[in-house]
Amino acid sequence: MSLYSVTHIALRAPNLREAEAYYCDLFGLEVAWREAETSDGWRRLPEGKTWDDAEKAGIQLGMVMLYRGSLALALELHPSISSEGQLSHIGLLVNEPELNRLRQYGPQVGCRLVHDHPQTIVFDDKYGIRWEPSTFTYTEPKLLGASAERLLNV
Repeated sequence: MSLYSVTHIALRAPNLREAEAYYCDLFGLEVAWREAETSDGWRRLPEGKTWDDAEKAGIQLGMVMLYRGSLALALELHPSISSEGQLSHIGLLVNEPELNRLRQYGPQVGCRLVHDHPQTIVFDDKYGIRWEPSTFTYTEPKLLGASAERLLNV
């Protein structure tokens, strides 16, 4: 088994813009990217574009990735904080054999597979914790998230 490290922590927030400002200030983080979910999947706001630019274009951003050094903090829009709490999921860096082992073994021990992609899976364990093991690192957060496809032409 090759489990290397926690890659990121994802928190739910009812107001992404406010949460982004708060965590940037609290931990001295920078914005890696901001994204919105569209009918074609997640799309990234172009670098240099702001919250105001997105709002003027009628785009509701749904995710923000913040970083500094080895800390990557994802913020996900969630209308309210409920009994689910604020923790969305925990990302783990694993090698390919471990990813495949978890993909096969997880359901056998009560895990519910939520997403399955070649480099990452997302599953809920039997205690309700969501895990996101993947084979890519978060050493370059600006390269992660939605593909190079950008949100509209804002």
